[in-house]
Amino acid sequence: MLKEICALFAVATVTACEPMDGDDGAPTPSDVPSVQTSDNEANDAAEKEAKASEAINGWRVEGEFRDSEFRPGQRVYFVYDQHIDGPYSTSWWAVPMKRNGDWIDLYYETNEKTVDTGIISFECSKSGAVGIVSFGNEWANSDNKTVNQIKPNEFQDWRDDNLPLERWTAVPLEFYQIAKKKFC
Repeated sequence: MLKEICALFAVATVTACEPMDGDDGAPTPSDVPSVQTSDNEANDAAEKEAKASEAINGWRVEGEFRDSEFRPGQRVYFVYDQHIDGPYSTSWWAVPMKRNGDWIDLYYETNEKTVDTGIISFECSKSGAVGIVSFGNEWANSDNKTVNQIKPNEFQDWRDDNLPLERWTAVPLEFYQIAKKKFC
């Protein structure tokens, strides 16, 4: 089904539309380290996990982080605080999942005023199309999955929240712009 949706939106080159780990095309949560018996073992495991992450993703991520609210054992990094009407805001968090040449796939989540999880894919070296696979409030639930592609000529409509309803996304343009600077 995902391939048909991607074909419909002509996003064959967007890595968000390529199957990843897992039976349903959604990535699986990262492995949770085993329970440690001493502080030294815990520190060693944390160092190994950090090194493995750097080796897999090919870059080092810095900044404020926390445990994912939707994917146990996954660390996510603060990217953007989105101001919403009145006194409300929601914080957007992300972590790199996959890199394919210049394309990067980030897992993202927010769970405050807005609740959403998904994958955003884009090219690091240019402002090309952005692929977004959203799962709503339940990570990797294919019943809630939406696939979208936003082209550069639509970025102003994306910023102004004027995309057509069938192409609307909760992910703000500012999140994409900041994430691109942070993770590329």
